[in-house]
Amino acid sequence: MAAMELFAPVSFRAEDVSENVTFEADVVSDVCRHRQLSYWAKEAGGQLFGTVGKDHVVVRVATGPYCRDEPARHHYRSHPPSAQRAIRRQAAKGLVYIGEWHKHAEDATE
Repeated sequence: MAAMELFAPVSFRAEDVSENVTFEADVVSDVCRHRQLSYWAKEAGGQLFGTVGKDHVVVRVATGPYCRDEPARHHYRSHPPSAQRAIRRQAAKGLVYIGEWHKHAEDATE
């Protein structure tokens, strides 16, 4: 059995933005799970959902990739109907659509 990687939440505030942004540990783990481990690995992506307060955005869920996405080594396009279903599902849980995530091709794989 492979060892599980544990991730901590990641928070930051950009200089020109008034809100703090926190990515929960599960989001960091989900996105990192799709890193490219070989030279020919394809990009992956999906949507980010969370909560937005007066001065803090918390990214709580990362969805995707979807089986009908169009991934390539240096390109990624999410399948719009799959993405829209994810948006509706997360909205029903009280989470708002925050944006997209996708992995870029890595020059040096792990």
